[in-house]
Amino acid sequence: TSNDLEDLLADVSDAMDYILNLNIVQKNMLGIMGFSRGGMLTYTIATERTDYRALVLMAPAPPQRGSEDSYYAAAESIVSPTLLLVSENDTPEYNREGQDHVLLSKTLKDALIDNEKDATLIIFDAFGDNGHELFYEIRDDYWNHVLDFLDGNL
Repeated sequence: TSNDLEDLLADVSDAMDYILNLNIVQKNMLGIMGFSRGGMLTYTIATERTDYRALVLMAPAPPQRGSEDSYYAAAESIVSPTLLLVSENDTPEYNREGQDHVLLSKTLKDALIDNEKDATLIIFDAFGDNGHELFYEIRDDYWNHVLDFLDGNL
């Protein structure tokens, strides 16, 4: 429900505030990253805030039903380069989520590019029997792209 989503978004924003208030954090060097539902939440927060310098979205989940237009239109508010990562078999035939994360990632990249944002989409080769599981743990196949992206933007 939307209340649950609002609570989760508030949690993500609160976590960012907490991190940014730590003395050991360089406040102008924050990158934010999320996978699946966390990717959708991270993107949504990134459309509402400006205190980050890099955005990484791994197989982001879809927006809430009925909010697709505003979700993609909000790409105009993104303030940093964005890296999108997905496996080519992260589609309903292969994943348990019943979502086409490849199409969702392409649509989000297109929305960012249409708004003249710096966006890169990497579609990895099929991963096992379920492409969504590529991101269940850190793997060199994609992690080196994340590190290079963060190194170049932070």
